[in-house]
Amino acid sequence: MTSQIFYSYLSVFFWGIDNNLSRMLIEKAEVAKIAQIKSAIGGAIMFVIAIFGFGIPFSLEESQIIPILVLGMIGFAASLYFFMQSLKRISTVRTVLIFSMASVFGLGASLIFLHEQISWYQIIAAIIMILGIWMMNRKDPTINPI
Repeated sequence: MTSQIFYSYLSVFFWGIDNNLSRMLIEKAEVAKIAQIKSAIGGAIMFVIAIFGFGIPFSLEESQIIPILVLGMIGFAASLYFFMQSLKRISTVRTVLIFSMASVFGLGASLIFLHEQISWYQIIAAIIMILGIWMMNRKDPTINPI
């Protein structure tokens, strides 16, 4: 097993633990508060790892600050908040399955914004994923409105 695959499996393992622990925590505290604490702790740890763990030089040009802040707000903060709201409202399993649609949106975005080539395999896989999500929600549309 290559180190890239090992790291992917390790990441998914810890993400699964995080999802289930987060689901238990949101029964006892506000989603926004948990997202805030998770972000602060995770951000601090990643900053230390990035600076000291991998020897990555920390240098930003002034023109990069705003796009990085926007990316952090949209790609991390908003995503985490809405993901945790979904955990609270529709269960861990359904949330994770719906969250897997990120690859379908990523596929579309790569076509539109990066003008990347998309293969028939990717299109077929995206259709299968969309059908699976539709079938899951068609059978049991129960949602916990809060």
